[in-house]
Amino acid sequence: MLNGFGAGPDHSFFCSQFRSSVNNPAFDADIRTESKRSLCVKGAEMVTIDWDPQEKLFVLRSSVVLEHPPDALFEFFSDAFQLEQITPPWLNFKIQTPAPIDIREGCLIDYSIRVRGIPIRWRTEISEWNPSFSFVDRQLRGPYLLWEHLHTFEQLPEGTLARDEVRYRVPGGRLINWLLVKDDLIRIFEFRRNRMLAMFPPRSASRQKNQVAI
Repeated sequence: MLNGFGAGPDHSFFCSQFRSSVNNPAFDADIRTESKRSLCVKGAEMVTIDWDPQEKLFVLRSSVVLEHPPDALFEFFSDAFQLEQITPPWLNFKIQTPAPIDIREGCLIDYSIRVRGIPIRWRTEISEWNPSFSFVDRQLRGPYLLWEHLHTFEQLPEGTLARDEVRYRVPGGRLINWLLVKDDLIRIFEFRRNRMLAMFPPRSASRQKNQVAI
């Protein structure tokens, strides 16, 4: 377990969780069916995880269309503390870097989460920062061998297409991903999508609500 911001991935987390999972009686049968590259669950059609055989990593993709301009959405993400609002409460996500945080390229942000009851400390770097269009955060210290998260905001006639694309690797590869990672990530990003829809509702719905109030 990574108790501080020590260097390198926290292999012990995945190892301890693996030992508690391999006794699952469905393990042998289910792992043989994991040959499909697209990994998604019912009710989370907009969140997928694919295996890239050339780069030997997983790619998570999620998207949502919001009836708000890219500038408004990018401003939301420019405040690191807003991330607590779109992260599931069961992760107990907490920013550890003191406020204010001036997010820009090269910015470092420390935070803590709890995964399956285990506390984990994480350091991320903003490796790319293109206001109103995109940014990339990558894990410097934490549980993954690789974590690179691209956020893009594309202007559409009906609003903004907000996309997440995460390239990641985990200790133990596809086995550990199947056992411990993919379902949790799908739940996390589906929660994120739903929260964004609630926080940035269609403008038509807002107008109707105001008319009813009047």
